[in-house]
Amino acid sequence: MHKVTKEQMDGIIACMTDPVNGKHGEVFDALELSPYDYCQNGGELEFINVIYKRDIEDKIEQAQSYPEDYFDEDRAAEIEAGAKLTADDMERVKASHIKSCEEDECAHYATISEVTDGNRSVFVAYIDSSWGQYGVNIDEFLGFYISDQAARHALSLMDDMIFLRLTD
Repeated sequence: MHKVTKEQMDGIIACMTDPVNGKHGEVFDALELSPYDYCQNGGELEFINVIYKRDIEDKIEQAQSYPEDYFDEDRAAEIEAGAKLTADDMERVKASHIKSCEEDECAHYATISEVTDGNRSVFVAYIDSSWGQYGVNIDEFLGFYISDQAARHALSLMDDMIFLRLTD
């Protein structure tokens, strides 16, 4: 878990109860959390693979432009001659990209972790990534939530990302 002061927790709870003021990101940034804090405080993080849908769309565009990198010789020749990608072709490119993301050591992950001041707890969701020898870094704050389940549910509703092994 991430440990914070009573004052920091007051700020988190204030922004959760008044979402209109838009201070979530500022409050999160002020906490200066590190992905390493969690483990040092006795917890173990679950890393949920994240695949951005825009990355899949980019791969599909690349497959249309450079089919030899994605398909067998015959299908690549058809595409180079002007054939459009079929739904099956696009699904194949998508599945290949998802598989490569699962195996990538520098992938993006959604992390849900507990934040506590010792008396009260909330959960924070963020996207982090492994930068190889540079370690793990928090890239994007997603929100504070009342429970782990609420955070998972919120992730499941995000339409610009695919979360692998996310249980709601």
